[in-house]
Amino acid sequence: MVFAKTCRRLLLAGLIAFAGIAGAAAQEISPDHLAVARKLVDLQDHGATWERAVVNTAVEATRAFINDNPDLAKPISDTAEQVMASYRDQKSALFDQYARIYAVNYSVEELNELIAFYSSDIGQKWLKNTPEVNRALQLALTVYENNVSREFIAKMRASLAEQGYNL
Repeated sequence: MVFAKTCRRLLLAGLIAFAGIAGAAAQEISPDHLAVARKLVDLQDHGATWERAVVNTAVEATRAFINDNPDLAKPISDTAEQVMASYRDQKSALFDQYARIYAVNYSVEELNELIAFYSSDIGQKWLKNTPEVNRALQLALTVYENNVSREFIAKMRASLAEQGYNL
């Protein structure tokens, strides 16, 4: 049940992200607007996010190949490293897409305000602490969902039992 819920969430998140990218691609944005948006993306330093995505993909692919071919662990690992290296030059293309998404959603003036914020001391602290804060928020949400799930099921069982149903 939790797995199905997680899969649905990931699918929904992917669809939303795709819709945002598709919408951003369809809208005409001036080169100056994109340049300001790209400045914001660069200031936010999404490099760790990009690297994590590529490394996680490499690890999962390597595991899958090694599970199917355990005798080829060394060449599979070496090949994964080579393929992963080929993605180093693709970071900029992803960041250009991020910039396009920002440009679709924010005016040049708003982007400049965000740049000013992220350039400030508190903005730099925000950027520095956001990954850890997001992990803590996600953990709190997971604990909350687990507790609500157990309570919800217990309440449903009690209510159904009161109605004469034994589940």
